[in-house]
Parts: sequence; C-alpha cells; structure tokens
Amino acid sequence: MQRMQLLFPDEMIARLKEVSRQEERPVSEVIRRSIEEFFMRYPKGKKRKITLDQLAGHLGEIKVSATDLKDVIYGDDRF
Repeated sequence: MQRMQLLFPDEMIARLKEVSRQEERPVSEVIRRSIEEFFMRYPKGKKRKITLDQLAGHLGEIKVSATDLKDVIYGDDRF
C-alpha cells in the first residue's frame, strides 16, 4: 500500500469523521471503500460514454438550445 496526501474541505473532513465513528472504521478505510465504490462505475479497460444529461449534471443547467450549443462551444459571439 502507498501513502498519498490529499486535501479535503473542512465539511468533507467532518462528514468523513462522522461516518468513520458510525462505521467504527478508520477514516482511511472509509475513503478506500468510497473509492472502490466509485471505481465500480468505471470498469477497468472500458471507455465510458457520457450522455448529455450526465454532462449537464456536472456543469449545471444548460441555458441554450441543442441547435445553438455548437455555436456556443466553438465561439460564436452571439451568446
């Protein structure tokens, strides 16, 4: 196992410690288990296709129509 230094916001640290106490596990194990669950969404060696709905969830609300999206992405100055 390798050591890694990570930075977390204070709120996330507080939540990690809370879960750690509830589960009676070290914070490091809570983090490892969380990462393992995350990796289950990304099978090794397979490329994941992202739908527009999934992308919108990461970027927030898309405020242009699908037909105008290309112009927004490639720099049409009307927007």
